[in-house]
Amino acid sequence: MFPLWDTAIAPVIKAIKAKRVVEIGALKGENTVQVLDVLGEDGEIHVIDPLPSFDPAEHAKQFGGRYVFHRALSLDVLGDMPPMDAALIDGDHNWYTVYNECRLLAKVARDAGQSMPVMILHDVLWPYGKRDLYYDPTNVPDEFKQPHAKQGM
Repeated sequence: MFPLWDTAIAPVIKAIKAKRVVEIGALKGENTVQVLDVLGEDGEIHVIDPLPSFDPAEHAKQFGGRYVFHRALSLDVLGDMPPMDAALIDGDHNWYTVYNECRLLAKVARDAGQSMPVMILHDVLWPYGKRDLYYDPTNVPDEFKQPHAKQGM
């Protein structure tokens, strides 16, 4: 999502005056820093990534109580988190995971009597708009998996 920050993501977060955002899939953590800058001093970000390519402890130290890291699969923690104003969804790019991330985010908001968060999804066009990607196929129940193989595009 990092390349789309200035033109698409930051303006949306600002327009809705978001104060709590979840980032599903953080990769190197570059986007996380930008989100916190836009949220301001009273904003909070929850970052979910089972295998981050950065040290979450460094972010926690840098951002204090505004930063909550979940080293887990999104589907294992979203239902237990507080309602969000916005969700940046860029984790496991398959129908089963993304559908259930959206479902859980909506349920948490509904249960709290709040509106659904604004959901910004990444990698929805070619090739992922036409087929699923599985970082770890064992995370998806067999009945929801599409035929897959590790090979080039």
